[in-house]
Amino acid sequence: MNHAPDWTDRELAKGRVLQRKLRAVFSSKQPFAEDSARAVTLICDQAVLTISDEYCQAMFCEVDGYAQKVLQTGRRNAATIRIVLDAIQHRLESLQLRPSRERVTPAAATLSKF
Repeated sequence: MNHAPDWTDRELAKGRVLQRKLRAVFSSKQPFAEDSARAVTLICDQAVLTISDEYCQAMFCEVDGYAQKVLQTGRRNAATIRIVLDAIQHRLESLQLRPSRERVTPAAATLSKF
């Protein structure tokens, strides 16, 4: 039985863009304020809706939770967020490297929903 994944190359590309946006928010020298936390939440929400891989979704949710914690405490832990963002990056890369017969094209993903 063939269990093709639900993600597409387009999803993976969008996931990488969103992961880089999060990295930019957290690496900014500006103080982490409410607008930063709101930006993280919006990016993470978009990622969860875009990427069908459950591990990536969970990691993006983890990033959002971390942002809310930073907002409440005012303390950033660069190592913690770097680990989670690196995990997302590595997961997206590993999904991209799977043989093409395991990947789904946008058209096939749409057809599989019917």
